[in-house]
Amino acid sequence: MEDKNQEFKEYLELRPELGEALKKTQEVIRNTFNQLSKQWAENMKPVKKYLEKNKEAFDLLDKWPELTGLTIDELDNMEIWQVVELVNEKLKEEIQEIELLDGIVPESYIIPNNKLVNTMAKGEVLCNENFNLRINNENKKEILTKVSLNYDDENIQIYDKNKRFTPYDRTVHNAVCSLFEAGNTNFTPDQVYRAMNGLDDQQYVSPQAVGAITRSLDKQRRIYAKIDYTNEAKAHRKDVNSCIVEDYILSAKKITLEAGGQRVTGYKLNSKPILYQYAQVSGQVLTVPSKLLNTKDVIRSTEDVIIIREYLIRRIEVMKKNKDQSNRILLERVYEELNEPEPTKKKALKVRNIIEKLLSKFVSEKYIKNFEFYKEGRAFKGIEIFY
Repeated sequence: MEDKNQEFKEYLELRPELGEALKKTQEVIRNTFNQLSKQWAENMKPVKKYLEKNKEAFDLLDKWPELTGLTIDELDNMEIWQVVELVNEKLKEEIQEIELLDGIVPESYIIPNNKLVNTMAKGEVLCNENFNLRINNENKKEILTKVSLNYDDENIQIYDKNKRFTPYDRTVHNAVCSLFEAGNTNFTPDQVYRAMNGLDDQQYVSPQAVGAITRSLDKQRRIYAKIDYTNEAKAHRKDVNSCIVEDYILSAKKITLEAGGQRVTGYKLNSKPILYQYAQVSGQVLTVPSKLLNTKDVIRSTEDVIIIREYLIRRIEVMKKNKDQSNRILLERVYEELNEPEPTKKKALKVRNIIEKLLSKFVSEKYIKNFEFYKEGRAFKGIEIFY
């Protein structure tokens, strides 16, 4: 009993010191906690920022295997930042800029028609080579314009094995120019097809036609053109030092477009097509009513029909504007447009039938007065146009 009393007595004597020690300990604990809290908050800032930045990826947690192409087990073996980085890359590929489709139907069809475009369509201006274009001015003096066409990346798949700008590419290009001139800054392959054929925005376009146009558009987005027409400009103005234009034949990016509540893949032009821009400088642009291209009531718009129709219109327009121009169109020139300089008899007959139907339509539209085929010996030589 005395021992316990002694312990209690000692406790009473030490109580003030113990209280002071306890008080100091509590203060240390409190300060330590406050410091830890501040440090935790500071440490959590980048974590919070990271989570906010990658919220879109985290929200798609259940879809990560689908987005990354990896299994759950494979994802489990990766660091979280690696997974998020991978998902973000996939999201960049999948999530595109979405715009409303302009959807303006062109009333006029635009045709850049100068020596450069004509030479390119004939396959004489080859890619990855420099080309000197010889042009005669009004005084019949020869002027040299330097042209180069290059694919921006040799590893990019180009759909045309000859890597050339074809007559079909030209019609696609001109349809884009027509859409641009009408006020469209974005467009779909369907719209390009309709513009090529003078159709309204309700006409059905087959997947095959969309595929052909898409391949042409993508090819033209890969061909980089540089045109140095300084000598041409100097022939008209003495104060010109240099005139060079360079850009992709069609400077456009792929985007997602929304039309009628649906989302479709389309294109957005970054600038006026370079061949159109160059043709405007020299005033060599033809413009015809878009309805002239609508020949669906007499013939189906195959690739051959599209090429022949535009060629006939170009030739007729030049005849009308230049009275010194012959009113005859050689069939061999039409065959060359189709890249068949020596067609079989069957092909030649097919081409003549296409021409007859198209020109008959032009007569009914009062675009020309009449036409007739003429021969050289027993063989058909060409078509004479009466306007």
